Amino acid sequence: MGKPLPPGRWRLVNLRRVRIRSGLSLRKLAARAGVTQATISRLELLHESANPITAERIAAALGVEVSALLGEDEPPEADPPPLGETAASAA
Repeated sequence: MGKPLPPGRWRLVNLRRVRIRSGLSLRKLAARAGVTQATISRLELLHESANPITAERIAAALGVEVSALLGEDEPPEADPPPLGETAASAA
């Protein structure tokens, strides 16, 4: 396995490119990764970011490391603060 990834949620900016290069449809990748086709679509369109478990499952289904799905200059998004806290008070 590659280097450890930081915690948070990740934008899988290369997901569509890697999926197409792998010759998998949305449906087939979703089935292999154990997620819904809608989840794969939302992640590809960058409408949401992946949690670490989902990112690992998708990467494994594609036979790549999670880092291959991430943009090189894309740091992970921070987890949102718990309800009732602002980002400043959570730090």
